[in-house]
Amino acid sequence: MAKVCMIGLGKTGLEIARYMVNSDKLDLVMAVASPGSSKLGKDLGELLNTRDTGIKVTGGDSLADNLKLFKPDVAVDFTDPKASVKNLEVLAKHKVNTVICTTGFTELQIQRIRAITLANKVGTVIAPNITVGVNVLRFVCEIISGILDDYDVEIIESHHRHKKDSPSATALKIADSILKGQRLEGKKNLVVLDRNITGMRRDKEIGVHAVRAGGIVGIHKVLFVSEEDKLEITHESFNRSIFAKGVEKAINFIIGKKGVYDMDDVLDFKTALESYVLRQAEVN
Repeated sequence: MAKVCMIGLGKTGLEIARYMVNSDKLDLVMAVASPGSSKLGKDLGELLNTRDTGIKVTGGDSLADNLKLFKPDVAVDFTDPKASVKNLEVLAKHKVNTVICTTGFTELQIQRIRAITLANKVGTVIAPNITVGVNVLRFVCEIISGILDDYDVEIIESHHRHKKDSPSATALKIADSILKGQRLEGKKNLVVLDRNITGMRRDKEIGVHAVRAGGIVGIHKVLFVSEEDKLEITHESFNRSIFAKGVEKAINFIIGKKGVYDMDDVLDFKTALESYVLRQAEVN
């Protein structure tokens, strides 16, 4: 059973912690909040409105000491970009593999995460959206975009009003997958954010629109539109417990591995696609 350290106890982090506390496959041994948080010193059960768990919430500033004490196999980070990079520096030095679910990283921060991981010979999963379903949507969109390569594409993402990054990292990753499917990797100039959209669309341009309202957990909608028809694909998260199932898959994947991975690796889309092609070949 994997021993897990949960870092970041916001709404989503607490939901994932709840899942792990009730799991017979994961052993949650640490719960970490930001230094100065009002949650410090409390039993995790109090924050979850449940029984005492015996897990006392500790601060990120004592992470190194507590890693030595509790010896987790994997850490799950649901904080913010700056804190995630700082946490990874400590985790990697203590040979703890990490699943990073934080969003809003700059390209420089992503490069730093890769460098820390490789230098310390540990394993890291970078998953700006850990939900299995939305990663399947992204994979499917990559395939569709290679088939409907003359269609216009628009991405509309909706989240709660408190989400800090806009558009979501998931929406931008979907756009990257669509460009990849159209063999236009690296053409970031073709991805246009709604706040910068003016006038006519250029060929192959992908519009990305962000909605921030109420308590929306997460909706990602992709439109493939021609003059004659429209294909629409949507993924919607009904509650935050869906994130926990993706986290469990990522934890089980990264144990014992070295290097940097993403949800494509965790869900093994390549094997799924190869299996599909082989089945079709057998039928024909």
